Amino acid sequence: MSNTGTAEVLEASSGEGTEVEYNPSDLELQESAKMNHPLKLDAYGFITNVDVNGHVTENAPAFKQTPPTTNVEKERIERRVKKWEAQLASWDSSTLKSKRNNKKFIKRLRKGIPDSMRGRVWLLLSGGIKKPGYYEKIVKKTSDAMLASFKEMAELQRVQEGSVKTSPTASESSFPVKEESNEIVEVDTDSEEDFASTKVFRMIQDSIERDIHRTFPRHNLFYEPAENLNNLATSSNDDMKQSSGDPELASLILNLESDIRITESGGAKERVTNEGNANQTPGGQAALRRVLRAYSYHDPTVGYCQGMNFIAGMFLTLMTEEEAFWVLVGVMNDEPCQMRGLFKEGMAVTHKVLHVAEKLTLQHLPRLARHFQRENIHVTMYATQWLLTQYTSSFNFSLVRRVWDSFLGEGWKIIYRVMLALLNLSQAKLLKMGFEDILAFFRDLPSRVNGNAVMEAAFKIPLKTKSIVKYEKEWEATRKRNSPRQQQSEGSR
Repeated sequence: MSNTGTAEVLEASSGEGTEVEYNPSDLELQESAKMNHPLKLDAYGFITNVDVNGHVTENAPAFKQTPPTTNVEKERIERRVKKWEAQLASWDSSTLKSKRNNKKFIKRLRKGIPDSMRGRVWLLLSGGIKKPGYYEKIVKKTSDAMLASFKEMAELQRVQEGSVKTSPTASESSFPVKEESNEIVEVDTDSEEDFASTKVFRMIQDSIERDIHRTFPRHNLFYEPAENLNNLATSSNDDMKQSSGDPELASLILNLESDIRITESGGAKERVTNEGNANQTPGGQAALRRVLRAYSYHDPTVGYCQGMNFIAGMFLTLMTEEEAFWVLVGVMNDEPCQMRGLFKEGMAVTHKVLHVAEKLTLQHLPRLARHFQRENIHVTMYATQWLLTQYTSSFNFSLVRRVWDSFLGEGWKIIYRVMLALLNLSQAKLLKMGFEDILAFFRDLPSRVNGNAVMEAAFKIPLKTKSIVKYEKEWEATRKRNSPRQQQSEGSR
């Protein structure tokens, strides 16, 4: 495979959705906020005027700004928008399967969906909103259940004067323990015995909460200014001050009350913004929390697994909460994505995907694969995050959105193609590196790629579906030989 154009493809494009791996302290955030610099955004909503230390500045010379769109590009985009408008005007969900087998349609997806239409197209490709109102019911039911428990805890803290007050973790929750289901069942939101009132559900929400602030913290939708951190920790209404001295518990109650108000007022059907009451977490963070909570309720077997936050968060940058929830349901359960197995306990499908990725690397890039073997570089050291989140967690959105355009139409082949393209374009450099340098290279790689160029290289890779199927069957056979009891157990579910 050729390395032509490697320099251009890996040229820095850090203004296009790059994540700065830096967590500023509260003091640094406060000092940055005092400067009162306006946020400057790239084409995807990421803040570009952040320096290498994570501070918002007037200008950020370390970042290359997204170049302005030329007149030729504008005309090309307008032509593509018209074609997609015509496509959507005659869209019939019953023919979605045939569309995926239509070469012209797949070619259109590969060229990239116009940004202005991407959210609508992704929703349709995922099967649309299957049950209107279902998402709102889940949010209200789960919010009510958690709110009742937290208020009970606040009251208990109030009457137990002098006791040590701790944050409301799952181990302290009054929720009863309930056995986990082994099947995905559409939950009856009107039932009295409900998953939302279990300790298992509360533990899942603890996991979600830990990841909310880590999700695209430099994206305008999820960005949290220092003043919000201070207000969130200290602000509370009079009733809250009387009922609880725990600021974390107070803020959780405020957020749940806000969730109920937003949902009842139709907020789930509106595009998410990062504006509103500073006493609650930013709009994007709150919306992401609701979407992930709703999915964990809808699919209690999967619940939540790290990585889902980036996928749902990326959806929220393009669509409403309700739409993001249903796209998440679609990509987790339906063809051609079927990602649910990646996040189930044991993550068996993740191991299968990594096995396929390793074998495809050996097939298409044998020299690089052998070099990795000599340097003890395993596929899990660099590709797990890529394949688990379909590049969403760390790569520029110039690449991520193009990957998902094709992933929703074609399935897993594009995920493997992009991996092979990234490796091939980096091969000449990687072959000269040892263990430590290779790992450092992969850590920095996401910030240096040019998304469109990587996609062009990916589509030129002669990857055949039969090769993917072959390695999947190979993994299944090995798994069956190595763990017959596990295989028999899963087959009986």
